Amino acid sequence: MNARMSGWVGGVLIGMAAALLLWLNGRIAGISGIVNAVTGAASSDRGWRVAFLLGLMLAGGGTMRWFAVGEPHRQGYPVILLVVGGLLVGFGTRMGSGCTSGHGVCGLGRLSLRSLARGADLHGRRDGDGVRDAPLAGMVGMNARWFAALFSGALFGVGLAISGMTDPRVVQGFLDIFGQFDPTLILVLGAAVGVTVIAFRWILRLPKPRFAPGFELPATQRIDRRLIVGAGIFGIGWGLVGYCPGPALVGLAGGVHEVLWFVPAMLVGAVACRLMETRVRQETD
Repeated sequence: MNARMSGWVGGVLIGMAAALLLWLNGRIAGISGIVNAVTGAASSDRGWRVAFLLGLMLAGGGTMRWFAVGEPHRQGYPVILLVVGGLLVGFGTRMGSGCTSGHGVCGLGRLSLRSLARGADLHGRRDGDGVRDAPLAGMVGMNARWFAALFSGALFGVGLAISGMTDPRVVQGFLDIFGQFDPTLILVLGAAVGVTVIAFRWILRLPKPRFAPGFELPATQRIDRRLIVGAGIFGIGWGLVGYCPGPALVGLAGGVHEVLWFVPAMLVGAVACRLMETRVRQETD
């Protein structure tokens, strides 16, 4: 397949993965939110998140290695830029409550104005891209949710690899409007959102998800300063290095060396934002 066809096919798989997670588990496939909530979630709510991330990394990384797709071919990218970019992406996704998967693929799929404002930068308790917690069902339902999340994550990871989104040059090429412009990114996002716009309309008319007691959608639709500032910080970091959380995690499993600098910095950035939020809340109380 050529790059444009691969981008379209990968985008369709990403959209299908997001729709599947919403249909089966009632959750939004916002990767930064899933990552940020792994350590803070209750133990009963952590399993599906870990399963999703395992599926994402193993299937996506395996696709990169076995089929030699989505591999970045740039050499000698400055480590300082990878670290700074990771810090900005981690901080920005935490502050803005999401990244291109949560706000772009899923938010635009729900026709959310908040996600439209967030995605224009191009991708209870706040939890997983602004999602509220809900009571979980019994052990059988919990195991079903884990398997559903594992499969959804795997499909998402394969889509990222096939589409080429694990190659940071695709993102930076899209931003290079007056140079070697690469339209792959908009093809991937368009295909993914095309699937979610259609699928989410049907799924959200159902009385409840297949394996969960209810749908857990973003708690707020307000476009506020926090969202805009977080989107701006994320956008700077994303454009600087060409990575956002999902592709970086897939690249980590696929043996991409430069993400060994980016991913830890991204996690540190998210933690720094969380600590800042905690301090601000304490000073306000």
